Amino acid sequence: MVILATSGNISANGVQAKSPRQVQHRYKYYQLGTFSGAAIESAAYSINNAGQIVGISSASPPKPNHAFLWQNGQFTDLGAFADGALSSAFDINSNGEIAGYSHVSASSSTTHAFLWKTA
Repeated sequence: MVILATSGNISANGVQAKSPRQVQHRYKYYQLGTFSGAAIESAAYSINNAGQIVGISSASPPKPNHAFLWQNGQFTDLGAFADGALSSAFDINSNGEIAGYSHVSASSSTTHAFLWKTA
């Protein structure tokens, strides 16, 4: 089971044990924070084996929500397709490639998928 925590919220994922015995798990809660002091909340959606975490961080208005990558205690704002547009990251693989979406403009509800790779 993986537990990701941001802004006081916990996201958990797990599988049922195959044995009829009760299994005891101990988990540690980690506060990731946000990628700027102005951000008001964040949500983690995926973690890979390298401990890289992706999700969305909500900034104080008028700034839009943006996709983020968290690694080694640091947030990276993944940006969006246009200034003022929203974006979100939903998955990261073992190569560090990130899948998500971004609105095409600040005034549009149209979204396009993205694959983000480090340069």
